[in-house]
Amino acid sequence: FPLKVTVTTDMEKSFNRESYIHPVNVLPIGSDVVVPNKTQVPSSTPSSQPSSMPSLFPEFFTYNGTSVVVEDSPGSIGLNITSGIHLVNPNGVDPGIPSVTLSNFPPGTILTWTSTTQGPSTKTILSTNDTVTFNTYADLDTLSIQTPPHSDADFNMQVTLTTPGTYTNNVSTFTHPIKVLAVADKPQVVATTPLEVLETGKVPLDVKVVGSDDSDGSESLIVRFTIDPSQGILESANSTLVTFTAN
Repeated sequence: FPLKVTVTTDMEKSFNRESYIHPVNVLPIGSDVVVPNKTQVPSSTPSSQPSSMPSLFPEFFTYNGTSVVVEDSPGSIGLNITSGIHLVNPNGVDPGIPSVTLSNFPPGTILTWTSTTQGPSTKTILSTNDTVTFNTYADLDTLSIQTPPHSDADFNMQVTLTTPGTYTNNVSTFTHPIKVLAVADKPQVVATTPLEVLETGKVPLDVKVVGSDDSDGSESLIVRFTIDPSQGILESANSTLVTFTAN
């Protein structure tokens, strides 16, 4: 609404008066005001008065999503994202479903989801600049993530919400923490041909144990040999050589 402002200067028996119109825009939380290029003001408004809308308005959405996934396995995160999106003012204006852009993934991450129009979809993250955008919650709800191989490094995914239509403050970016739980990979045990040893003789056990190429420090190898004591004796002088002495 237009607010009329009148300023009067009073000097003894004379005075001077100046009036102008000051536009006032009243916005609810979660404003539904469409921003025009210029504010419409009466023609009597002096040219020195501001002609544009204020640039800061309350954002529509708030966010509190988080996820926990397991190393080297796909984990569902879509429902965690959509359930974390809330209106700042539930009793105010609802602008509709925002588009959701996800970013800040470590390279090597694999995203999979089911599109209502294209069916099963997959995206492999090659760069930290890669993004993926969902225009419907139906697609986003099906999203799963598999973090880079052999890594239990936690990271913060970015969630950017874009309000449909032409609104002020229509883009909001939030952080979605993702915790990655480490798992131990299955080792490989390689044994050569069966050993032959004379009675009371001693022979080294030629067994090779190979761990995975996991380099996140979450794993260590423990090698245990088990034998019936009546068959012989196992001996080890260090962590790399084990010998068997037959009875």
